[in-house]
This record gives sequence, structure tokens and C-alpha cells, in this order.
Amino acid sequence: MGTIPQELESFKTQVGSVDGMKGKSTQIQESLNALNAACSRAGSGLDSFYNSSNKSSIIAKFTKITNIINKISASLGSDLNKMLSESDEIIKSVDELAKINKEIDALNEEINKLNTTISNERSKSEPSQSVISDTNSQISSKKSSVDEKEAEFTKLANEAMNKLKKLKAMDSDLAFVAEFTSNDYTAKLDQLSYGSFTHESFTSPTTGVKVDYYLYVPDYGEEVENLPIHMYLHGSGENNSGVLSCGLPALINSKQITPSGIVVCVQCHGSDFDKKNYQQALLELNNHIAETKNGDKNKISLSGHSWGAITGYKMLVDYPDYFSAFLPISGRPTSALGYTTTKVWGFHGAHDSAVAYDSGRKAIEDLTRAGADATLYTYEKEGHGRVQDYTFQREFQYKDGEMYNPLEWAFQQEKA
Repeated sequence: MGTIPQELESFKTQVGSVDGMKGKSTQIQESLNALNAACSRAGSGLDSFYNSSNKSSIIAKFTKITNIINKISASLGSDLNKMLSESDEIIKSVDELAKINKEIDALNEEINKLNTTISNERSKSEPSQSVISDTNSQISSKKSSVDEKEAEFTKLANEAMNKLKKLKAMDSDLAFVAEFTSNDYTAKLDQLSYGSFTHESFTSPTTGVKVDYYLYVPDYGEEVENLPIHMYLHGSGENNSGVLSCGLPALINSKQITPSGIVVCVQCHGSDFDKKNYQQALLELNNHIAETKNGDKNKISLSGHSWGAITGYKMLVDYPDYFSAFLPISGRPTSALGYTTTKVWGFHGAHDSAVAYDSGRKAIEDLTRAGADATLYTYEKEGHGRVQDYTFQREFQYKDGEMYNPLEWAFQQEKA
């Protein structure tokens, strides 16, 4: 009987089956895919929304990272498949070695019985030489079989050990890939794509009005020029402290969406939104951000939900040529609308009981009648609240027939 090497026994015990290793392969591939997607988002955002003199060099960086990830993914997929195949063969070899040992034990047991037969025959007063000779012949044959089985065992054990050594070497070579594709690295590149909010304040140099806001800038923002700027105005339910709790700010803060430009989320206190000097301060804030964060003053867009959209309409009346685009969500104007160079894409629930749908629809009709570029998307089954999330989570067909995420559409618009 041969002794199965302890390393082979331990390997089978630890691995159990190749299914566990297949799970690891899938996990690493998913991490690589996440890295690749993060690079693609960043590169696509740069390509679509920025008018920067060094845009091409920044995009090239993300392209190189994507190419490296693709090469690692292809190589890793091939190597892991080989590792899985080798592991499967090693486990089968351990099972085969155990089977050979059982066969050797059975042969040795038969040899012992045959030796007993010879002893019993020789103990007789008149032993049969033919029986003894025939039994010895059987013993000799079975010993030859044992020798063959032991040689087979030794050969298979050596082959399995060599495969295990190669597998360990492959695993060592792939260690850097496993580290590169860990969740930490995925999170780092996702963070590069996402950026994060900073809580800041701005005081108007003309009126002294203070604006409390959260600022989002992509982490690669400092490397590019002319980033589009988008300002978001919340509803009354988020007044005083809740701007990050729902709508666009919440989606960004929880990393559910990846803006490819600057986003300014204003935190209103009290009745600030209703004050004209506060609205003027918001424009000054946008100009300040454009100057300090490499922003594009020709690509400053606006959105708002409910009270924020109503405020947005007021600003559209007072400053008809300031914004490149306006996304009123569940909003309505409080005064007559005239011509504006700002492109308007409204969103409203047909069952809105807080801000009547007809008032939002009429606003778009009035703008269109005045010669403005305006259109409306109607949520046929929705009311007031959830549309502020849906609008930024989805793509919608614009009147040019193309599909757009509204925030990305807003980033692309320029002042006339």
C-alpha cells in the first residue's frame, strides 16, 4: 500500500471541489469588470461634456487604464481556467490514488488467503503438490499485480505532486493580480470616477447674502478645463438641513449615479428661495465656482423639484439668458413666462396633487408659444414625490428622438 503525500491530501481537503475556485474566478472577473466600467464612465464623461484644451490627454489616461485592465482580464481568465483544470486533475488523482490503495489492499488480502491455503495443504499427511504449485502460481501473479499497482501509484503520486508545485507557482505569479483586483482598488477607481461632496458656503459680494451648499466635483476635475456646472434646488421638505436626503443630491451621495461635471446642491434655510437677492446670490455662486473650479460659464444648467422648480421658474423669468438648460421637476411658474434662450425639459407626474400637473404642462406650452425651446415628459402613473429620483436615474427620449439621461443632457447644453 502506498502513502498518499500529505500535501495532496491537504489540497483536496482545502479545495474540496473546483466549484469554490470557480467562485473566486468569477469574483475577480467581476472586480475587473467594475474597474473597467468605472474607467469607461470617466472617459465617456470627459469626452461628452468637457471643452478642455487637454481633454484628449486625460481621456488617453483612462483609455490606457482600460487597456491594461482588459489585458489582465484576458490573461487572468486564461490562467484561472488553467488553474481550475489543474486543480480538478489533482483532486481526481488523489481519488485515484485512494482507489489504487484499496485495490492493493484487496490483492494483499487475497495473497494472505492463498498463503494460508498452502500452509494448510502442507500440514496434511499427504499434501498435494499440484495444489501447492497452482496456489504459488496464483500468489506470484497477484504479487506481480501488486507491483504494477504500486508502480502506478508512485507514478501518479509524482505526477500529482508536480502539478501541485506548478499550481502553487501559478498562484504566486497571480498574487499581484488578485491584489490589483481587490475591492479596495475597485473602490479607489470608483471614487476617482464619482468624486465626493464637500459642504461649503458662499457670501455674495454685492448683497452680503450667505448661501449654504454642497459641492460635487469629479476627482479628475482639477486636471481639465471648462467643466459643465449644474445647480440643483430642493423641495420644501428638505428645507433647512435635508438637501442630501432625496433627489439628485441623495443619488450622488450614495454613488448611485456618476455625474461627469460639477454639481451644486443648495441648502435653503427658511424662505431664502423666495428672496430675489438670494436668487441673485445663486447666480454669483455659479460664477464663483466657474472661476475657481475650471467651470464653463457657457454650460451652467439648473434643475429643481417642487419648491426648487418654482424658484427655478422665477429665475428663468428674471434671468432669461443666464442658464444653458433648465429641468423643472414637479414645478410651475408664479408669473407669466416669455421668451428665453434657456432650453427647458420639464418632468411632471400626471397625478401630482401637490403641484398640479396642468400648471406644469401649461408652463411648457407658454414657453413654446413664446418661441422658447421647451418640452415636457409626463409620468403617466406617478404623483409628486418619486419623480425627483426617477428623473435622474433613467434615460428618456428627447424630442430629437435620442435617449438621454436628463443630467447628462443638461451638461451638454451651451448658452446660445
